[in-house]
Amino acid sequence: MKRKSSNSRSRRRNEKVLHVAVNKKRQSKQNQILVWGGLVGLIFLSATAYGTHVLMKKVLDVVFYENPDFALEQIEITNSGTLSRPEIMDWAGIKKGGNLMKVDLRKVHDRLRSMPYIAGVKVERQLPSILRIIIKERMPVAKLMPYSPKGNLLAQYVYYIDAGGYVMKPKEGEKLKRLPIITGVSIDEVQVGEMMEKEEVLSALNLLRASLFYGLKGDLDLRQLEIQPRGILMVRTNHRGLIRFRIDHLDQQIKRLQTVFNYSKTNHKIIRTVDLTPSRNVPVTFF
Repeated sequence: MKRKSSNSRSRRRNEKVLHVAVNKKRQSKQNQILVWGGLVGLIFLSATAYGTHVLMKKVLDVVFYENPDFALEQIEITNSGTLSRPEIMDWAGIKKGGNLMKVDLRKVHDRLRSMPYIAGVKVERQLPSILRIIIKERMPVAKLMPYSPKGNLLAQYVYYIDAGGYVMKPKEGEKLKRLPIITGVSIDEVQVGEMMEKEEVLSALNLLRASLFYGLKGDLDLRQLEIQPRGILMVRTNHRGLIRFRIDHLDQQIKRLQTVFNYSKTNHKIIRTVDLTPSRNVPVTFF
């Protein structure tokens, strides 16, 4: 009986080992099937995605990019300034005859916006055949004539500046515009394509604007504004008198100056100097 029981236990152990081995083999095959199934599925999805991409490209080519109905036949340009149509077309890098849907509006916008004379751009399609470009041009209001601190001759001696302080170079071969001249600025402070940060220059631009607003154009000679050390602006009258301004509180100074002008006209006097820099009282001399 003991031998029989021992044989029975041995047979059960062998059966268990065999069962575990069979299960491991079966699990391994199942894993292989899953792996291959995943690979096949992935290949199928990739092929499907590629096929969809190719199909969509064909559809887009037929419907838009190769469709003669979307031929670029007209380019409308609206400009607020003096830039010529050929200049704008050249900078935009576009020509008639292409496909309107192939025009990259963002690239056209960025090319034009990078030009120093252009402050704002809008580019849009008008299907089926029109490209519209709307440009807001920078308009210079004065000329900068800087000096070299070392006394060197300057290769570029005149720059344009707009009302916001943006500095531009005149176009090559351009006849210079008749604009007020701002002097007393170092060439080291002039950066083309950048906003001028020098307070005296910005104050000179504000003075030009305020003088027109307060109607002083007939009394002041605005052809030249001179920046002097310690924040002083010098402007002449139309009778060669000298007016000294501080760069701050311009409105207050202009109102004082109006009072001086009214007094000189009423009493038939010609102003020689006016010093508006003191906070109180205004030293005035007459010819």
